[in-house]
Amino acid sequence: AESSRGYHTAFCYFGLKAISDIGDDAKGALPALVRLVGVSRWASNLRHLAAQAVGSFGPAAKDAVPGLRDCLHAGPDESVAAVLALGNIGPAAIDAVPDLLRLKETVAGLPNASHPGLIARREMISVTIAKIQGRP
Repeated sequence: AESSRGYHTAFCYFGLKAISDIGDDAKGALPALVRLVGVSRWASNLRHLAAQAVGSFGPAAKDAVPGLRDCLHAGPDESVAAVLALGNIGPAAIDAVPDLLRLKETVAGLPNASHPGLIARREMISVTIAKIQGRP
């Protein structure tokens, strides 16, 4: 059973990657992706890809906002993908702003907060909040 599960995971991975690459033309996949983003028991790399794929639909993916908000507090890969997806969704993701502000605060409070990667992450969160609030 384990090998078939590994196969299943690989299949999901490549399917999600393809949808993410296709973007808006894969509209039929959006409802399923919205559901997948909200499943916290998914493997980190799959949830990260699901968030990335959802983000490729822009504002049409507004139903994914609750799942993406949950992803913000998961592992770093899901979190980064969720931040970018929320930015792509734009003003329809306004409910996520408090979560984004909390995440930014959490990243700023890390012991190695002055690391360039974490500084860039805080900046990315700020840019996403500005996009959601319709600011340049």
